[in-house]
Amino acid sequence: MKKQELLRIRPAVPNKDLLKAAKEDRCIQRTWHRWGQVYSGRSYGTALYFTAREAEGLLVVAVYTRGNLAAGSMTPWFSTFIDVKNRNWISRTGARWSEAYIWTLTSEVEDADAAIRGGAGKDMFEEEELKLCNLLLNTSESSIKTAVYRWQQAVREEINKKRAQKKKDHWNRQMEMIPPLPDDFMEWAIKEATATNNFLFYKRNGKRSRVYCSHCEQEYVTDMKMEHNPGNPSSYMYRDASMYFCERCGMRLGAKAWNRQKILGTHDNLVIMQKAGKYIAFRQFRLHKNFKKESILGVNEKWKVEAHLYEDLRILADPKTFRSVESYLQRTVPQLGGIFTWASAEVRDYMGRRSQLTIGRGIPYLKNLREVLGGSGCRPEVAERFLKTSSLYLQDRMILAASKAYIEYLIRAGLTNMANDVVEGIYIPADENAVDMKKLLGIDGQQLHMLKKLNGTEYTIEAMQYIRDRGEKLDEETLRYITKGKISVDTLELDRTSMTLQRMMNYLRRQAKETRFPFSAVNALYRDYLDLAEGRGMDPTDEIVSRTPRLKELHDRWLEEKNRKQEEKEDLVADMKFPMIRQAYEKNREHFAYAKAGLVIITPQTASDIKREGRLQHHCVGASDRYMKSMNDGNTFILFLRKADRPKEPYYTLEVKYSGEILQSYGAYDRKPDIETVEPILQSFTRKIRNRTIQEKKKQMQSRILVTAG
Repeated sequence: MKKQELLRIRPAVPNKDLLKAAKEDRCIQRTWHRWGQVYSGRSYGTALYFTAREAEGLLVVAVYTRGNLAAGSMTPWFSTFIDVKNRNWISRTGARWSEAYIWTLTSEVEDADAAIRGGAGKDMFEEEELKLCNLLLNTSESSIKTAVYRWQQAVREEINKKRAQKKKDHWNRQMEMIPPLPDDFMEWAIKEATATNNFLFYKRNGKRSRVYCSHCEQEYVTDMKMEHNPGNPSSYMYRDASMYFCERCGMRLGAKAWNRQKILGTHDNLVIMQKAGKYIAFRQFRLHKNFKKESILGVNEKWKVEAHLYEDLRILADPKTFRSVESYLQRTVPQLGGIFTWASAEVRDYMGRRSQLTIGRGIPYLKNLREVLGGSGCRPEVAERFLKTSSLYLQDRMILAASKAYIEYLIRAGLTNMANDVVEGIYIPADENAVDMKKLLGIDGQQLHMLKKLNGTEYTIEAMQYIRDRGEKLDEETLRYITKGKISVDTLELDRTSMTLQRMMNYLRRQAKETRFPFSAVNALYRDYLDLAEGRGMDPTDEIVSRTPRLKELHDRWLEEKNRKQEEKEDLVADMKFPMIRQAYEKNREHFAYAKAGLVIITPQTASDIKREGRLQHHCVGASDRYMKSMNDGNTFILFLRKADRPKEPYYTLEVKYSGEILQSYGAYDRKPDIETVEPILQSFTRKIRNRTIQEKKKQMQSRILVTAG
């Protein structure tokens, strides 16, 4: 139907009866419901006025409102042109064209016209025009609107069925390309892919155990004492403590007590890649293994393994890029009468954009790898480097491998270290689209020769580019050291010291040999040394500073001076922040005084004493204000347990209550040295201080009584 031709067709106008009804219609008070809300207002008894006529082989239905007819306007709110023969229609509302259902258009009218909002009244039409609609549309409805709507529904349903059938035919054609699974796939899935998902079932009989291995399906008797593993191999919580080697097949498996369960289950995801016509097919499976305890003639018990394989996702991918072209899930399709079939599936991102699914994580079947990748966008030698783990995202790894086909050039050139760095995501070449090795790596021919000779890495290239850009030289032995040690030029203090790379490497290697530190530790030490030197106003470009032979000695001395100044500042702040520790020192010293068996209790005089104790003991007493604040407020107290012959040497740090109850007692690094000797002394200290506290309270009570009596 051409819109310009439809504009010439005039819909039927309401006859005298409809016009009279429109003029005599009266406004009434009504209440109606919409979207769970209750509305009330005034409306008319008639909602809409319908006309219908046949013109130029079309059924033309027009809709008028009471307001327009009462005002003498013969312009319909909308007109619907129905081509019954070709099973289509189109409607015109003002200047807008649409293929919406007539029910939708009438709802828009009701929403726009307050006089008929809520669908208050019934529709009016001529019986002869209703008969015409039912005759042409092959319906038997009681209103023109319903007749048109039912016909539109039937047409849409036919269209949807045809579309669904067309899709189904396409799905079937695509699924017919999926080849059968390899003959050994099920055996591989059970015996190889999920071999670790088996168990050693043991039954204790005196000092010996009867063991059945579900992997090799053999029994044996062992003297080994086995423990039940409560976990599941599919879980991250599977504990290594209860795993043992089978004495028949050598597989390391979890142990399960024979009679603790009657059935066990494990599950794993498996993935396979196959050729499917012009596509590469990725298939995802779920393997369930059930271990059931069964009896033979009610006497001998055996563990039987049942395996069930379920396929839940198929991906048809581009053989050049391995990206998804179509994705399929097994699901119910309502448009096809609710049948369960392989049907296309998509996913939407948070922006609502559609995209194809990708295969999930699983254990890959790789025995057919070379067969599948023949003629594809990835060579098997490259793919094998991306598929080394036991469980992976197969499709994602293949997409990555196809995008990095240049790895083949690196392997052929003997640059296996570079190839491994690319696979692990450590190195990205200068130009990934280049086919020339020099452009690919961003180096010249001489550097490429040296790179091949050393089987270099990105660190080799970085060093060679550095000396090239600065016109420096670097001997082969040093370059080999950089390659083997994975030393990045960026981590060296070359700019700060103005040294050449050769001189810097010579100096740091000499220091590493003298200090017997790893190169990375020496480099970090050197960086800290330069920071300390600059803090003291020294010039790091001065050779006396930058190439000192006393690197560790000067670093340690300057660092100690810096820390001592910082600690003195922190101690002063702590003493000012918690003054009550100093003021209550004499009282606390007298209250907590104790000595026995060569050990003595010392009370800190100031907050800084506590901080120094924490630094020497390497625990949190001095690092946190909580302990000092608690002692300052008189809630808990920090005490030092020392050896009587070495009273200045930290031994134990205590946190106690005023009553002598010990809350914490730790030595250096939160350890408890000689605890068997120390524990009785601490218990004796608690009893002593508890009795002393009771006596102090009695004296206080007596003093109050004497004061009151006086």
